[in-house]
Amino acid sequence: MEENKHIRLTVDGEVREYEVDTLSQEAKNRLGVLGFHSQSIMPLLTEIIRLVQLGNQVDQGQLTGLLPERYEVIPEETSGKVEVLDSEVVETEH
Repeated sequence: MEENKHIRLTVDGEVREYEVDTLSQEAKNRLGVLGFHSQSIMPLLTEIIRLVQLGNQVDQGQLTGLLPERYEVIPEETSGKVEVLDSEVVETEH
């Protein structure tokens, strides 16, 4: 006796199990596309992100060597507020 094949999918935050034979051809086609994305495209995107992060680390290291040796360290505020400054020039008055 042949056992039916099942597939588990996460849909709307819940894991569902379906018999493969009950899926429409369109659903099977969409699963094929999703499989392609997860097996082919996602690893490429992960590698691109890794390379961008590595490039940023190199750029930051090179920038550190170009900055003056004299500087002032600004203590972090303890209020829990987080401010993100990304490649912006911040002017301060002294």
